[in-house]
Order: sequence, then structure tokens, then C-alpha cells
Amino acid sequence: MFDDEIFIKLTIDRFRVGAGSSSLFVELPLAAAKKGTSPYLQPFFQLYTSSFRGLLRSSFVRVISHKNEVDISTVEKHPIITSLFGSWITEDTAEKKEGKLTIFFEDYEPKSLIKKVLKGIRIDPYFGVVKHQALFSYEFVYPLTDEIPSFTRLTFKIEPKFPLTDEEVVYLFAALNGLRWESFGGFKSRGLGTIYDVSIENHDFVKHAKEHFDAVFEM
Repeated sequence: MFDDEIFIKLTIDRFRVGAGSSSLFVELPLAAAKKGTSPYLQPFFQLYTSSFRGLLRSSFVRVISHKNEVDISTVEKHPIITSLFGSWITEDTAEKKEGKLTIFFEDYEPKSLIKKVLKGIRIDPYFGVVKHQALFSYEFVYPLTDEIPSFTRLTFKIEPKFPLTDEEVVYLFAALNGLRWESFGGFKSRGLGTIYDVSIENHDFVKHAKEHFDAVFEM
């Protein structure tokens, strides 16, 4: 059993978490807590947490599907998924179940994040050509540093509401490591948000997972 908090640091390049609505000058702006003309931007932390939670859940689905050799469409009802992330009311379940994992956005580095606007086009999927009036603009974030290449480091905290079983610890460890080369935020097809590294900053959690890894994946 394991019930300690776990800090996760993602190393990513330029990324975007969208606002979902257009602004006066940009069709697809960033979601930010502070509006204005300044290029500096205060991230909208709630959406960052939601993006990370969705990304982690998708990684769980891949790990469970691969380990159990089952179709991805059936994995959402797997006991590990419902135990950690909860379940919604469906035809099969009469009530919503709350998951064990609580996720918080903790910090980001560097503190100076710059927003930039680029142009894109939409392709007609049927004809394979550019759609009429298809030009659009979108914002993304990149760090203001002297590093080449430059990276942003986002830190999240995973806090179990209830103790995790050995099996859940191992699956969480595998899912976190499976985030490398995935994308945080939107516009993955345009190369935004690539995760270059995942740092798990809890030695006891890593040790616990490695001690039980073989036993769980040989089940």
C-alpha cells in the first residue's frame, strides 16, 4: 500500500492549452487567467491540471490494453481505471464512483512564458486541398530563456485520497513513464507540447513500484 504524495515534472517544448473561443485578433487564443496586450502570460492552472489528468488517463488505457491484450474500447471499465479515476453514471452503473487520485498543478519554470501567434490552414478531408477561407491564427507558449533548445518544466502533484494497492502503484508508475513523447495540450499534429522527459520526484514511490513491477506484470 502507498499513500504519499507524488510530484511529477514534465519537460516540454512550446505548447498550447486553448481557450475554446476566439478573440479580437486570434481565432484560437490561449487560455489565460489574465487578459491583456502584454506578451507575458499567467497560465490558467485549472486547465493545465485537466490536460494532465486526461493525458495520464490515456496512458493508463494504453498500458492496460497492452498488458491484458484487450481492445482499447473496453478498457475504460477496467477496475484500475475506475478505482483511480472514478466512473460516471452509465447503463451499467447506478451511481458515480469517485477515484483515488487527486491532481494539482504546482509550479512552472521558467516564470517568463511568452505567447506567440502563428498562422495555419485547414485542409478539406474529402478533396485534399485547402478549404475556402481556411486561413486561421493560433497562439502558443514558449519559455523566455537563454537555453538552446528552450524547455518549459511543469510540476504536478498527485495526492491519493485513499492508499494505493501495489498493483495500482505499478500501473501508475508505468503510465507516468509512458507519457514520454506524448503531447501536452493541443495541436499535437503541429509538433506542440512534446514531452521530452518525465521526472518522478518521490524516491519511495519509484522504489515501491520497482519492487512489485515483475509480480504485477507477470500476473
